[in-house]
Amino acid sequence: MSQGQPRRPASSEQAQGQDSAIRYGDVFLAVRGGLAKKPVAPQDTATMQSAETLMFGEMVKGGPAAVMQSSSMRNERMGAVAHDQATDATAEQGVSVSETHVPGGRIITEFVAGQAVGQYLAPDDDAPSRPVPLLEVEVPEVQVLRPR
Repeated sequence: MSQGQPRRPASSEQAQGQDSAIRYGDVFLAVRGGLAKKPVAPQDTATMQSAETLMFGEMVKGGPAAVMQSSSMRNERMGAVAHDQATDATAEQGVSVSETHVPGGRIITEFVAGQAVGQYLAPDDDAPSRPVPLLEVEVPEVQVLRPR
C-alpha cells in the first residue's frame, strides 16, 4: 500500500494550532500592533533569510532570520501555517535591512513590515575600542558583528 497524502488537520486541531502559534510579538518584543498578533510564516522567514544573506553574506547566528526560521518551522509542524504561507503584512510591506554609517562603523537594522526586529553595530577595522551607542530604536537584542 502506498503512503497517502499528509492528513489535513481537523478544524478543531487547526484552531488549536492557530491559538498556540508563535507570533511576531512573542519573539520580537519591540513589534507592536497587528504584526505582533500574526504567526511567523515560512515565506516571511525565507524573505528575511535572503535579506540577511544579501547584507552579511550569510544568515546572522541568533539573528532575526534564525529566530523566524525556528518559529515558522514550529508553526508549520503545529498546523498553524502552511509551508508556502506568508503573512499579509510582509507580503504587502516586505522585509528590509538598512545600513547607517556612523563614526567607527555602521548600524544595521532589520525590519519586518516596517517594524525593527534586530539591530547591530558592525565596527570598522580601525574603529576605536569604545562602542557607538544605539539610540531611538527599541529592539529585543543588540549584537556586535565583527568584519570578516
